[in-house]
Amino acid sequence: MSHEQRREKRERMVTIVAAVPSDAQGIGDVHAKTWLATYPNEEYGITLTDIEAKIASRSPVESWRKTIEGKNETRRLWVAKEQEKIVGFLFAKKG
Repeated sequence: MSHEQRREKRERMVTIVAAVPSDAQGIGDVHAKTWLATYPNEEYGITLTDIEAKIASRSPVESWRKTIEGKNETRRLWVAKEQEKIVGFLFAKKG
């Protein structure tokens, strides 16, 4: 593997870490993007505008911040980062 190939591979590396409060905006961004890409459905009459309204009504960034800050032994939240940019997240809840 050439030096350039190793550098490119390193640049694409994704790391998984426990979420911290400053990750809330990035989690909210990923959350919104995935909802907008997933849920509009012409067959069922669900429009992009419907999903945008749903996201706006829920204040996802503040909700994620509260989830991260709340110390709860039955919930965990991790983020996937690619060069410090959040590209995914995982929320697990026991019970």
